[in-house]
Amino acid sequence: MSSHVLDKPLVLRLIGLMFLAHLAFGGIRLTLTLWAVAQGMSTLGVGLLLSLLTVMPMLTAVAMGRWSDRAGFRAPVRLGMVMLLAGGLLAAWGPNLGVMGLGCVLVGWGVTMVQVAVTQAIGLAAGPAGVTWGFAGLSVGFSLSGFAGPLAAGVLIDVAGHALTFWVMSVTPLLGLLLLRLTQSPLLQPPARLAEDAPGAQTGSLLVHGPIRAALITAALVALSWDLFNFFMPVHAAQLGLSATAIGSLVAAYSAGSLAVRLLLGRLPAGTDEARLLTGALLLTVLVFAVVPLVSGYLTLLVLALIIGLILGIGQPLAVSLLHHSAPAGRAGEAIGMRSVIVSASQTFLPAIFGALGSAMGTGPVFWVVAVTILLALAVVRPTRLKSGQT
Repeated sequence: MSSHVLDKPLVLRLIGLMFLAHLAFGGIRLTLTLWAVAQGMSTLGVGLLLSLLTVMPMLTAVAMGRWSDRAGFRAPVRLGMVMLLAGGLLAAWGPNLGVMGLGCVLVGWGVTMVQVAVTQAIGLAAGPAGVTWGFAGLSVGFSLSGFAGPLAAGVLIDVAGHALTFWVMSVTPLLGLLLLRLTQSPLLQPPARLAEDAPGAQTGSLLVHGPIRAALITAALVALSWDLFNFFMPVHAAQLGLSATAIGSLVAAYSAGSLAVRLLLGRLPAGTDEARLLTGALLLTVLVFAVVPLVSGYLTLLVLALIIGLILGIGQPLAVSLLHHSAPAGRAGEAIGMRSVIVSASQTFLPAIFGALGSAMGTGPVFWVVAVTILLALAVVRPTRLKSGQT
């Protein structure tokens, strides 16, 4: 990795690209969820529809990372923004279920392409000394977009309906394409030695790399918790009779909690035990998920959404930081792509699984099922093992 000084303006432009892509994604995803509920679809049907968001990322994220390592970030980001734009316009053109499904595929594929490429580029632009600051800033961008997208979508749905909301959410990828033209630097050029030319370049060699394997397992637990909230809390709240605006505010409160904790993440003192910090956050997540089915009031759910955002907000940036530090030279994009495969697989299969469980036992008990699953997984990945990169 290069030893250059942190280029903050460049990193901020890269974060802006991810913010615009994720803003569109968050708004479109919530609108798709509430559109499907309004059509009378079962929780299983909603889960199957939303799982289309992550089918292609699950299959291609490693290839996306290798493409970024080899060719640089600009082409993947450009294509990803175009996919987001096309997916949003298709959803606006609906409401045919087949068209909505194709829109889901394009939107999910596009945002992942942008995410993998931008994350790899931030590692290059920040340099070794600034990589924690860079990824903390990226996570703040995720939180801001996760707050603004669903909140704006919820209000727009109540005021103007689903179709217009899809149209409005499709504007931000256009802004992303404009910002991309301003985001250029020699720091972002791909390394002279191609990733596939490096020793042991096969994906399997990364999977047997202890620190990467440990970080991927932890990332999977964070993704499980993240997806339960982002998919199932809107469905759970809708069944409790809350309005679209109220549901959007729950997702926004979650993102506000993530933002608050991520603003402090870059100030962690040297020597902080990241493994124990991640494990403690997951244990607190278990406690919150155990409480959610026991309450039904809007204000209580709002507080719980804020708390779970505070808890899980540290998970994604710390997992990415561990991966970036552990990846062999010239293969950071591939390692990040592997994490995206884990996250995408979670987002592909878990909505359908959550939906099936919700249809069988109601939405509340699903939170308990996930809480138990996390506890069992933490019994395998203990803090000392994660720290040493063992599994």
